[in-house]
Amino acid sequence: MEQNTGPTLAHLFAGWEGYNQSILSALAPLSAEQLAFRPAANLRSVGELARHIAFGRITWWARMNA
Repeated sequence: MEQNTGPTLAHLFAGWEGYNQSILSALAPLSAEQLAFRPAANLRSVGELARHIAFGRITWWARMNA
């Protein structure tokens, strides 16, 4: 039987913490008006994109049974 030598869940989680901090640092200074900015009527706003990223990450962890 082959042994899994890939990254552990703890390793992945540690890497994601840095990513979380980057997202928070980018979004924290934005005003409600900036978060509502939509580059075109048919495109998501900055806030909607942030929510999409957050829910995607939650879903990814849920699928891993983490």
